[in-house]
Amino acid sequence: MATRFGREMLGEPGGSEGLDHAMAERHGPGIGAEIMGANKFGPPGWQDDPEWRGWWGDDTPFHTPTYVLTHRPLPPMEMEGGTTFHFLDATSSNESHAIASASNPKPCPADTSSPSADPANSPTSSAADRGHRGPVATLTASTRNHMEHYADVDAYLAASEQWPDEIAVLRPILLATELEEKIKWGKPCYCIEDDANVVLIQEFADHLALMFLQGVLLDDPDGLLHDQGPNTHGPRRMKFSSTDDVENDSTAITEFVRQAIGHTRAGTELPERPDEHLAPELVERLASDPDLAEAFNGLTPGRQREYNLHISAAKRSETRERRIDTVTLRILGGLGLRDR
Repeated sequence: MATRFGREMLGEPGGSEGLDHAMAERHGPGIGAEIMGANKFGPPGWQDDPEWRGWWGDDTPFHTPTYVLTHRPLPPMEMEGGTTFHFLDATSSNESHAIASASNPKPCPADTSSPSADPANSPTSSAADRGHRGPVATLTASTRNHMEHYADVDAYLAASEQWPDEIAVLRPILLATELEEKIKWGKPCYCIEDDANVVLIQEFADHLALMFLQGVLLDDPDGLLHDQGPNTHGPRRMKFSSTDDVENDSTAITEFVRQAIGHTRAGTELPERPDEHLAPELVERLASDPDLAEAFNGLTPGRQREYNLHISAAKRSETRERRIDTVTLRILGGLGLRDR
């Protein structure tokens, strides 16, 4: 995430360039399926947590069928933006062939020698309950549901089956400003000089979104901007479900773009995250267990926040209690939620 590609995904400026950035930038085009181990999908014990839906919120970054290799298969989980998590038995060779078949694999045009394009490199049981596997992490495909590379926005619009009319109305509003359009992450992206990203068009099942990558900086007196969830700080997005929605908000869109361009050029820094309150169940547990409290207070602020978000995200108190039980030994061992 230290690369320019990674910072752009978070809606933040800066980031390093060079080889790491160049390789990360190639992540999207042509990918047909994502494959991950159980520990990448969630912390230890997530299989027993009925409310756990992954680290990424409802809008995951994958936008493809995503296969989680685990020794405890579960029913598929459908998310926004084209992602469906499939939980497969990593010890079964039939499951491995099913992944290869579903992804419609073919070599990525930029690298026809890629080992990930060969079905012979299908995952085995050794991949289960681990993190992301390099050469078998993704399979390429060419269907509309997968993250594709389009030559330009015209090609993207011609292939759109969800919100083509709304995009056709939104597009000239954006192009009437100083923005230039490109395809990034398989989606229409609007930039200014030096390839600095300002807004991104995203198609979801129930709405079209216009995401301002530094939306937290924008003045929004009418409350038209929606946040991306507790794990994201900078981006905000407008939502549309008809061409009338786009037309009615055209003045606001133009004003938001004007502000966003100004902040991007000025290099305005994002404000500090607001203070977050600990889940009441976590407060009670820390108060009743001095050893746990000492270990928790010894963690870095980022690790403390990650634990709190994980626990607080559960809707029911009993689930929050169960999540605390699951992570207690990790906290006592000085580990973060995702540490190994």
